[in-house]
Amino acid sequence: MRFYKFSRPLAAASSFFALLSVIYSGSGCRRVRPSEEGAYLLADHLASEKIAHSPLLGRGSSIPPESAYPVESSALTDAGSNPLGLVRRHDLGSVVERILFAPAKSEYAFDVDLPENPVLDFGMAVVHDDNSEKTMSPKAQTSDGVEFIVLVEFNGRRKTLYQKHLLLPRERSSRTVSYARATVEIPRSRRKARLTLLTGGEEGAFSYWISPTLFGRRAAPTNVVLVSIDTLRADHLGFYGYSRDTTPHLDALARESAVFLNAYAAASWTLPSHVAMLTGLTSQKHKVYYEDDRMDPGTATLAELLRKRGYFCGAATGGGFVNARYGFDRGFESYGMSEGLLDSPTLAADKAREAIDWLDLNSGKPFFLFLHTYQVHPPFAPPDAYARRYLTPDQTLRRWDFVADLGGGAGFFRPLPETDRQNVIGLYDAEIRYTDDALIGPLVEKLKSLGVYDRTLLIVTSDHGTEFFEHGGWTHTWSLYNETLRVPLIVKFPGGAFAGQTSGLVVRLIDVVPTVLEALGIDIDPGRLDGRSLRPVLRGKERGDRAILAELAGGVIGYPLPARVAVSSGKEKLILSGAFSPKDLAVLITPPPNIPPVELYNLETDFAERTNLAGNSAKASLTRQLAEMASAAMRTVKTREGRAIPKEIEDQLRALGYIK
Repeated sequence: MRFYKFSRPLAAASSFFALLSVIYSGSGCRRVRPSEEGAYLLADHLASEKIAHSPLLGRGSSIPPESAYPVESSALTDAGSNPLGLVRRHDLGSVVERILFAPAKSEYAFDVDLPENPVLDFGMAVVHDDNSEKTMSPKAQTSDGVEFIVLVEFNGRRKTLYQKHLLLPRERSSRTVSYARATVEIPRSRRKARLTLLTGGEEGAFSYWISPTLFGRRAAPTNVVLVSIDTLRADHLGFYGYSRDTTPHLDALARESAVFLNAYAAASWTLPSHVAMLTGLTSQKHKVYYEDDRMDPGTATLAELLRKRGYFCGAATGGGFVNARYGFDRGFESYGMSEGLLDSPTLAADKAREAIDWLDLNSGKPFFLFLHTYQVHPPFAPPDAYARRYLTPDQTLRRWDFVADLGGGAGFFRPLPETDRQNVIGLYDAEIRYTDDALIGPLVEKLKSLGVYDRTLLIVTSDHGTEFFEHGGWTHTWSLYNETLRVPLIVKFPGGAFAGQTSGLVVRLIDVVPTVLEALGIDIDPGRLDGRSLRPVLRGKERGDRAILAELAGGVIGYPLPARVAVSSGKEKLILSGAFSPKDLAVLITPPPNIPPVELYNLETDFAERTNLAGNSAKASLTRQLAEMASAAMRTVKTREGRAIPKEIEDQLRALGYIK
């Protein structure tokens, strides 16, 4: 038993997974096929008849007020009928957990078919917060805690499987939680049994179970690990042809994987691109364009799709624009958001430790682990041992910050001397090398040491790239050129399938979800997703490029920037750009480059997008076709105010013959 005090947010990234290692012995994602594997996520099957007793019953027809539940918790809508809202999402600041609320003197009974070698895996907790303090009677407040009991029953004969007493936490700063975890083997005298979860003590104490799950220990489940290295350009990696030795561990992984040389993101900033990556939908479908948007509850995430098939799902992320508040935590048993400063030099190492701790607890179950780090995102502040690695003697910057050094959004187009520009690139490359050493290497080594590497679908990618003034601007979020949209995509399939294959065909991040589902043998509704599995590409059954659609709303994160849309047909890509408003121009430190409303590039001969072919008469028909597609897409781009395409720009496009 341990005690943790919480204030929002938790202070240190390193403490987050120390906490998680206590909470989540069973937090991962297990495939539910009771007839084959006997997996059974108890909370997903809670029904009124399974509630033998609860202090929340007996209130007549009234629904208990939110004060009857832990602070910052909410009833889950994906938990079947969810009587009394007992299956809940509990936000503890740096981690969101899925709980089965069981205030003292609760009793829940589940009739189950026991699998071979049955095991019950669960966590337990007692929380002391403002709501519990108001709810508990004086007798409960002076009690010493809550008793957690697990019973198994065969033909009416009960046996205690597990019993644990957790002390009621008394000291608190906003709230205090005491935790314990357990994995219990169940004697299988008969196939059918009843499992009962009891919490004893004085009524009013706020106790709960964490992801109680019944499963059978079986060999060789297929696992999924998805790694997103935020802001990672494809062309700065060794196996993509970069001259610097930035990625020895990723290079080694690539040799055992399928590598897609031309993978494109659906947006050039973190939030909408990760939504696309984890849903298989373009922005037109998921509708997340701005920093205050949220995923629609009806939009299924990869974790939700896998959890419904019994996978244990866990995440270790950097928070920020992949925070649970946007809906990313849906389907995860645990969703970690260590909210350390972005300029911490050890973000990647922190993520590696969190992932390794999680894998130590969950490698025996079919799992899905989503791992995300901001190590490569500005500000560039690599550890001292790496900072000088790619710099020349005249390059003196050891840290570079888009906000402090350029003025943030107002400085997107501020030029730097070439020596300083190369200095910034050197720091960026140092961040990549550190991430490769501190995260990728240890992750692969851990998967191998646990004996799960060969049966794990391991995907490494990024949400977007970044610009170093190639088109007159810095970082990302302002353009849709290749340096911000083209991302690495490495897919290591279980059993070495497709190892060593490379594909130069154009594919998309929205293809990740259907690729995972098909690799796991999960049926895909082709009308539900915008992406398509990548396996036909690797099998040679698909030989054409896939169409790109990338969107960027105007004024994202308050930046003085217009909306843009990029579309492609094969290797030819068109970018449609709105105009800078006088208000936007007044904010900018340096005027933006002269960007035409329509740009057309042949990516086979001009991958750097230097020669605009939009005015080429030989390309007139193609330009009109793509411009029609782009303008139709831009009309659907969500805006905070006004039109997605200013009327004068639309009139100009029409006059030029680009749209009708």
